[in-house]
Amino acid sequence: MRECKRGVMGSGIVTVIRVLMVSFIALVVLGLSGVFYTHYIDVRSVEAGIMARNLIECVAPEGAVNLDSYSVKETNEILDYCGYSDFSDRFYVRMNFYQGDGSPIQGKIDEFSQGDPGLLWVVSFFKENEDKITSNEALKSQPGHFKKVYPITIYPGAKGQVRVEVLVKDE
Repeated sequence: MRECKRGVMGSGIVTVIRVLMVSFIALVVLGLSGVFYTHYIDVRSVEAGIMARNLIECVAPEGAVNLDSYSVKETNEILDYCGYSDFSDRFYVRMNFYQGDGSPIQGKIDEFSQGDPGLLWVVSFFKENEDKITSNEALKSQPGHFKKVYPITIYPGAKGQVRVEVLVKDE
């Protein structure tokens, strides 16, 4: 039995070429997809905004709130009251209720909060030094921050405002 060495050599070369082509295609696909997975996207501020909206919907459904219906425990643990107890270690929430247009003359009538208020100095630090911080790694430790004023009706029908501030810790 005589073997055809040319045929064996030819199929070996074709196999090597096929393996190289598949490897090249795999490297190109993995290289292009790697660009999308290494890009850092900060969603903490968006997360804070979503939490603020959800808390407003919990405390003042349809824009009306009866502050007398909340106990002191509920006002100091507003995340737990609204069903977000799993997130209480990551978030700081403060809701200040004002009667009328929220002017200092009329004053604050109630406050709901939960979390570590020590995050506020971190937010002020980053705001004061925004132009001085150039490291992307340092910016990753900036907490997400959301602050907004919502008009509400305070029982029994007085107009008012709630100022919501939500901070999200870096992970």
